[in-house]
Amino acid sequence: MSNLKRIFILNVFFILLIAATGCNTVDTTVTEQIVQVQIIDTYYKAPYNTIIESVPQRHAAVYRVTVEYNGKEYDITGMDAYNKCSEKIGETVEATAKKITNGTYEIINIK
Repeated sequence: MSNLKRIFILNVFFILLIAATGCNTVDTTVTEQIVQVQIIDTYYKAPYNTIIESVPQRHAAVYRVTVEYNGKEYDITGMDAYNKCSEKIGETVEATAKKITNGTYEIINIK
């Protein structure tokens, strides 16, 4: 058998192998809803500069709000969420939550 014919047969084999295995599709329906969350903690770290091998490196500020929903803690990042919640630790506020078909939640933002 010539080398060209072997290469052709191997290519056809790999194409058929890939086509036969296919891709699994995951049914994830996402619904958004307004929920009540309790603000557990807020965290802020100011921006700062460092020098690594004589090259200045700028590090961005970090804003994080930790909330509790259904007994589980979630972190929401961003200056907007931090500014809304930094003085409200222990209070209950409205937030937008994404509920996925497998029953898990993801808190998106604070209202």
